[in-house]
Amino acid sequence: MWKTICAGTVTAIIVLSFVASCTSLKSYSVYSNNLFLGKKLMKEGEYKQAQEYFAGALKGEKDSTALVCLAVTCYKLNDLDNAEKFVLEAEKVDGNSVNSLRILGYKALILLKKNDPGGLKALGDYITLYGYLYPLESIEEVKMMYSRQEVDIERLDKLIEEQIKDYEQDMDMFINLKIGFYDRHSGSGDMR
Repeated sequence: MWKTICAGTVTAIIVLSFVASCTSLKSYSVYSNNLFLGKKLMKEGEYKQAQEYFAGALKGEKDSTALVCLAVTCYKLNDLDNAEKFVLEAEKVDGNSVNSLRILGYKALILLKKNDPGGLKALGDYITLYGYLYPLESIEEVKMMYSRQEVDIERLDKLIEEQIKDYEQDMDMFINLKIGFYDRHSGSGDMR
Protein backbone atom coordinates (compact mmCIF):
# COMPACT_ATOMS: atom_id res chain seq x y z
CA MET A 1 0.00 0.00 0.00
CA TRP A 2 2.82 2.45 0.85
CA LYS A 3 4.43 1.69 -2.49
CA THR A 4 1.20 2.66 -4.25
CA ILE A 5 0.89 5.90 -2.24
CA CYS A 6 4.57 6.78 -2.84
CA ALA A 7 4.30 5.98 -6.55
CA GLY A 8 1.17 8.13 -6.79
CA THR A 9 2.88 10.97 -4.94
CA VAL A 10 5.95 10.79 -7.19
CA THR A 11 3.72 10.78 -10.28
CA ALA A 12 1.78 13.79 -8.96
CA ILE A 13 5.03 15.66 -8.27
CA ILE A 14 6.32 14.91 -11.77
CA VAL A 15 3.04 16.06 -13.36
CA LEU A 16 2.97 19.25 -11.26
CA SER A 17 6.62 19.97 -12.12
CA PHE A 18 5.85 19.49 -15.81
CA VAL A 19 2.80 21.78 -15.65
CA ALA A 20 4.80 24.42 -13.76
CA SER A 21 7.64 24.29 -16.30
CA CYS A 22 5.20 24.55 -19.21
CA THR A 23 3.56 27.57 -17.60
CA SER A 24 6.99 29.09 -17.02
CA LEU A 25 8.00 28.42 -20.64
CA LYS A 26 4.77 29.94 -21.92
CA SER A 27 5.29 32.99 -19.69
CA TYR A 28 8.85 33.40 -20.94
CA SER A 29 7.73 32.95 -24.54
CA VAL A 30 5.18 35.75 -24.13
CA TYR A 31 7.86 37.92 -22.55
CA SER A 32 10.57 37.30 -25.15
CA ASN A 33 8.29 37.63 -28.18
CA ASN A 34 6.83 40.90 -26.93
CA LEU A 35 10.24 42.24 -25.97
CA PHE A 36 11.71 41.37 -29.38
CA LEU A 37 8.85 43.02 -31.28
CA GLY A 38 8.85 46.04 -28.97
CA LYS A 39 12.58 46.62 -29.47
CA LYS A 40 12.18 46.30 -33.23
CA LEU A 41 9.40 48.91 -33.24
CA MET A 42 11.34 51.19 -30.89
CA LYS A 43 14.33 51.16 -33.27
CA GLU A 44 11.94 52.14 -36.07
CA GLY A 45 10.63 55.07 -34.00
CA GLU A 46 7.19 53.48 -33.54
CA TYR A 47 7.09 54.27 -29.83
CA LYS A 48 3.34 53.95 -29.22
CA GLN A 49 3.20 50.48 -30.77
CA ALA A 50 6.41 49.47 -29.01
CA GLN A 51 4.83 50.48 -25.70
CA GLU A 52 2.07 47.92 -26.18
CA TYR A 53 4.60 45.14 -26.69
CA PHE A 54 6.70 46.16 -23.68
CA ALA A 55 3.55 46.22 -21.54
CA GLY A 56 2.77 42.73 -22.89
CA ALA A 57 6.29 41.59 -22.01
CA LEU A 58 5.72 42.71 -18.43
CA LYS A 59 2.71 40.40 -18.24
CA GLY A 60 5.06 37.50 -18.98
CA GLU A 61 7.93 38.56 -16.74
CA LYS A 62 8.64 41.68 -14.71
CA ASP A 63 12.26 42.67 -15.24
CA SER A 64 14.39 45.74 -15.78
CA THR A 65 14.65 45.25 -19.57
CA ALA A 66 10.92 45.56 -20.27
CA LEU A 67 10.53 48.30 -17.65
CA VAL A 68 13.35 50.51 -18.96
CA CYS A 69 12.19 50.01 -22.55
CA LEU A 70 8.71 51.08 -21.49
CA ALA A 71 10.27 54.11 -19.76
CA VAL A 72 12.16 55.01 -22.96
CA THR A 73 8.99 54.86 -25.07
CA CYS A 74 7.14 57.05 -22.56
CA TYR A 75 10.06 59.51 -22.61
CA LYS A 76 10.08 59.59 -26.42
CA LEU A 77 6.32 60.28 -26.37
CA ASN A 78 6.86 63.04 -23.78
CA ASP A 79 4.87 61.16 -21.12
CA LEU A 80 7.41 62.09 -18.47
CA ASP A 81 5.42 61.05 -15.39
CA ASN A 82 5.01 57.47 -16.63
CA ALA A 83 8.58 57.47 -17.94
CA GLU A 84 9.80 58.37 -14.46
CA LYS A 85 7.56 55.76 -12.83
CA PHE A 86 8.87 52.98 -15.11
CA VAL A 87 12.54 53.98 -14.92
CA LEU A 88 12.41 54.09 -11.10
CA GLU A 89 10.73 50.68 -11.05
CA ALA A 90 13.39 49.33 -13.44
CA GLU A 91 16.07 50.71 -11.14
CA LYS A 92 14.50 48.86 -8.17
CA VAL A 93 14.40 45.45 -9.89
CA ASP A 94 17.71 45.75 -11.78
CA GLY A 95 20.57 43.76 -10.33
CA ASN A 96 23.47 45.57 -12.01
CA SER A 97 22.65 44.15 -15.42
CA VAL A 98 23.44 45.30 -18.94
CA ASN A 99 20.39 47.58 -18.49
CA SER A 100 21.97 49.61 -15.68
CA LEU A 101 23.51 52.14 -18.07
CA ARG A 102 20.23 52.65 -19.96
CA ILE A 103 18.35 52.99 -16.66
CA LEU A 104 20.72 55.68 -15.33
CA GLY A 105 20.93 57.49 -18.67
CA TYR A 106 17.18 57.72 -19.09
CA LYS A 107 16.63 58.50 -15.44
CA ALA A 108 18.90 61.52 -15.94
CA LEU A 109 17.16 62.56 -19.17
CA ILE A 110 13.68 62.20 -17.69
CA LEU A 111 14.47 64.12 -14.51
CA LEU A 112 16.37 66.84 -16.38
CA LYS A 113 13.52 67.28 -18.83
CA LYS A 114 11.14 67.59 -15.85
CA ASN A 115 13.47 70.21 -14.32
CA ASP A 116 13.85 67.93 -11.30
CA PRO A 117 16.94 68.78 -9.20
CA GLY A 118 17.73 65.04 -9.02
CA GLY A 119 18.46 65.10 -12.75
CA LEU A 120 22.02 66.38 -12.34
CA LYS A 121 22.76 63.79 -9.64
CA ALA A 122 21.42 61.06 -11.94
CA LEU A 123 23.59 62.44 -14.76
CA GLY A 124 26.62 62.29 -12.44
CA ASP A 125 25.76 58.67 -11.61
CA TYR A 126 25.47 57.90 -15.33
CA ILE A 127 28.88 59.49 -16.04
CA THR A 128 30.48 57.48 -13.22
CA LEU A 129 28.98 54.18 -14.41
CA TYR A 130 29.81 54.91 -18.04
CA GLY A 131 33.42 55.68 -17.13
CA TYR A 132 33.64 52.40 -15.24
CA LEU A 133 31.91 50.21 -17.85
CA TYR A 134 32.78 51.74 -21.17
CA PRO A 135 35.39 54.49 -21.05
CA LEU A 136 35.15 56.06 -24.51
CA GLU A 137 35.89 59.67 -25.41
CA SER A 138 32.27 60.54 -26.21
CA ILE A 139 31.59 60.99 -22.51
CA GLU A 140 33.67 64.20 -22.40
CA GLU A 141 30.87 66.38 -23.82
CA VAL A 142 28.45 64.94 -21.26
CA LYS A 143 30.97 65.66 -18.50
CA MET A 144 31.23 69.29 -19.63
CA MET A 145 27.46 69.74 -19.48
CA TYR A 146 27.46 68.19 -16.02
CA SER A 147 30.34 70.28 -14.67
CA ARG A 148 28.83 73.52 -16.01
CA GLN A 149 25.38 72.43 -14.83
CA GLU A 150 24.05 73.61 -18.19
CA VAL A 151 22.42 70.80 -20.11
CA ASP A 152 21.36 70.90 -23.75
CA ILE A 153 18.69 68.21 -23.38
CA GLU A 154 18.40 67.49 -27.12
CA ARG A 155 22.16 67.05 -27.51
CA LEU A 156 22.39 65.06 -24.28
CA ASP A 157 19.56 62.80 -25.48
CA LYS A 158 21.50 62.02 -28.68
CA LEU A 159 24.78 61.46 -26.85
CA ILE A 160 23.31 59.16 -24.22
CA GLU A 161 21.34 57.15 -26.77
CA GLU A 162 24.46 56.71 -28.91
CA GLN A 163 26.60 55.72 -25.92
CA ILE A 164 24.04 53.22 -24.67
CA LYS A 165 23.57 51.72 -28.15
CA ASP A 166 27.33 51.23 -28.60
CA TYR A 167 27.70 49.73 -25.13
CA GLU A 168 24.76 47.34 -25.57
CA GLN A 169 25.99 46.24 -29.03
CA ASP A 170 29.45 45.48 -27.64
CA MET A 171 27.94 43.62 -24.69
CA ASP A 172 25.74 41.62 -27.07
CA MET A 173 28.80 40.67 -29.16
CA PHE A 174 30.66 39.62 -26.03
CA ILE A 175 27.78 37.64 -24.52
CA ASN A 176 26.81 35.88 -27.75
CA LEU A 177 30.09 35.67 -29.68
CA LYS A 178 32.75 36.16 -26.99
CA ILE A 179 34.40 38.95 -28.99
CA GLY A 180 34.80 42.70 -28.68
CA PHE A 181 35.73 45.22 -26.02
CA TYR A 182 34.87 42.95 -23.08
CA ASP A 183 36.71 39.84 -24.33
CA ARG A 184 39.71 39.65 -22.01
CA HIS A 185 41.35 37.08 -24.24
CA SER A 186 40.89 39.01 -27.48
CA GLY A 187 44.06 38.82 -29.51
CA SER A 188 45.90 36.76 -26.92
CA GLY A 189 45.57 33.48 -28.79
CA ASP A 190 43.85 31.94 -25.76
CA MET A 191 40.70 30.26 -27.05
CA ARG A 192 39.10 29.26 -23.74
